[in-house]
Amino acid sequence: MNSSMDDNFIPAGIPPPGVTPNLINPESVGYRLVIVAAVFPVVTGVFLALRLYTAHFLLKRWHLDDCKLDEPRGTHDGTNTSCY
Repeated sequence: MNSSMDDNFIPAGIPPPGVTPNLINPESVGYRLVIVAAVFPVVTGVFLALRLYTAHFLLKRWHLDDCKLDEPRGTHDGTNTSCY
């Protein structure tokens, strides 16, 4: 073990040849989380709109699962709403 390393930063293993570990100031990947958190709700909203459009205008009937689609998206307001 390298004696110049701080005891608080212990690597999980030996890095591959040609790679220098950067345990003091590692590269941030937080921007990836921001991109996913911004894009995926929009994508799921499009698919939700397509499903509800199909249920309402093409099939002309609703099922219980169509009424409860707002709960997994986090938009359920706590009231007992129903489409019946």
